Amino acid sequence: MIPKPEVGSNAGKSFEGMRVLHVLQNYEPSKGGTQFLFKNISEHLVGSCHDDVTVCTTDSLYDPGSKLYQRLPKRDEVNGVHINRFSFARSQRKVLLPFKRILFKLGLPSGGLDRYLRVPESASMKKFIDGFEADVVCASSIFYSYIDYAIYRHQLSKPKPFVLMGAIHFDDEDNISIPPHYLNRIANADKYIANTKFEKDCLVRLGVPSAKINVIGCGVNISDFGKTLKKEARAMLGLSESDFVVGYVGRFAPNKDLKTLIKAFEVSAKANWKLVLAGGTNSHLDEIRHFVAACDKSLGERIAFLVDFDEARKEVIYSSLDVFVSASWSESFGIVFLEAWASKLPVIGTTIGAIRSVITDGEDGRLFPVSDHVELSKLLLYYFDHPDARVSHGNKGLAKIKESYTWEIITGKYRETYVEAISIFNHRHVDAA
Repeated sequence: MIPKPEVGSNAGKSFEGMRVLHVLQNYEPSKGGTQFLFKNISEHLVGSCHDDVTVCTTDSLYDPGSKLYQRLPKRDEVNGVHINRFSFARSQRKVLLPFKRILFKLGLPSGGLDRYLRVPESASMKKFIDGFEADVVCASSIFYSYIDYAIYRHQLSKPKPFVLMGAIHFDDEDNISIPPHYLNRIANADKYIANTKFEKDCLVRLGVPSAKINVIGCGVNISDFGKTLKKEARAMLGLSESDFVVGYVGRFAPNKDLKTLIKAFEVSAKANWKLVLAGGTNSHLDEIRHFVAACDKSLGERIAFLVDFDEARKEVIYSSLDVFVSASWSESFGIVFLEAWASKLPVIGTTIGAIRSVITDGEDGRLFPVSDHVELSKLLLYYFDHPDARVSHGNKGLAKIKESYTWEIITGKYRETYVEAISIFNHRHVDAA
């Protein structure tokens, strides 16, 4: 275990018991990649490292930018993690959304409207962050207003070391510009965590010092998957043992491009093929259902929607599949690929930068160009015709997890980054003095 550096007013404390504040747009039971990542890191820091972890977040079950809203308890404690939730401005969405629709119809850019439609503005949340006594603060994602803490914190009487996990979706290396204010947030953070090497390379091209960025990624509990035999899993889900089952598990969201997956399935599907689409209820689900309903009736009969399931059910869903597919055109990592590999499944993803950093084409999965349902259909047929490749790619994916993506490995890297940030912060204060 690495020794703990001196930490401001907390100097002299033992290394165990670091006080960590995680600031997020949503937290469990809200579903999403960021929620899943920080839930596991927070709980591993508490359980394995004996740290004191507090989460500061909004009080909604859904994304702050969603039209859906369900209030969650203001305070909670789950698996030793202290959770503080705060109300946020939602009325601005009702005012601004009609203007965005008008601009869209006119073919005009929406400018800064997107920021105000997505960002949880919360005075009480800001006050909590500013006054909370912590050894280090780690916040995500970059476009939320609370990331400005990195910029103004030195005006406070007790500023804290700050780590930014940006989760920036750089999908096209030829178009990597981000707003200057975002770069300013990165510049003022003590450390930046990138999910992939591709994200780091893009930021370095934009002028961010390489030494500021640590590439970490996400993790998975291997023991949570692959527990149910395929025959039993299919019986539980009403699928035939002889079916070739293609599946997607994740959020129903526009960037997941489920329509491309559905079109590819329609082109390539044989008589015994089934498509499983599994995720949580949200505002995009109805659109996908309507898209399927508009297709040929026989296609709809071979597509199963599995909605709002628990973690135990998710393991069963993965265990029922022959191949996992995500047609997403925008990602910062792709946790679902790790879950599929933990289930010894081959995976198919798009050629965007983040996914190329996770999947090695032809070794543990296959890649296809964004929105190209014809190429995706060819890959589905490839795995159908090559069961040996399904086994080989699934096993190599599992080996990749064991080498780089267990929660023990990921949490250790996050904690080392926190310690680095504390040291950098303290040196800055010494230099300033």
